Amino acid sequence: MVSLLVSPFAGRLSDRIGGRRVLLAGLVSFCAGLSAVILLAQGSATAAVFAVPLMFMGLGTGCMIAPLSTEAMRHVPAPLAGAASGVNNTARQLGSVLGSAAASALMAAGATPLAGVHLAMALAVVLLALAGTALFTTRTGNPAAVPA
Repeated sequence: MVSLLVSPFAGRLSDRIGGRRVLLAGLVSFCAGLSAVILLAQGSATAAVFAVPLMFMGLGTGCMIAPLSTEAMRHVPAPLAGAASGVNNTARQLGSVLGSAAASALMAAGATPLAGVHLAMALAVVLLALAGTALFTTRTGNPAAVPA
């Protein structure tokens, strides 16, 4: 629900201040929420315990959806836009499938079901931190024009 409310504002904000900043804020928010879920996920935890961390995760998701596609397509020449969009969507779908498979494998590999969930979420936090680091440390600029 939070991502639904945040996404339109994140898209407009990324147009105004740049998508990289909004993406980085989304990664940090999602990573913080997921880290809190890992810390709070115990056998006796109730659903209410997870409300605030899940809101942070929703905020992070909302800050990543629109800006990510925009940033991926920003410097693509018009004649290549269709192909680039297809590659972007294929990469996103492939990442979803591989990520789900990896999370499932890690959950099954845990000594207990809860340990497996913690392991899968911890890997997600590490990958998000790496993505944020890459986003923060890479330079931006207009790439050379691609011949049509």
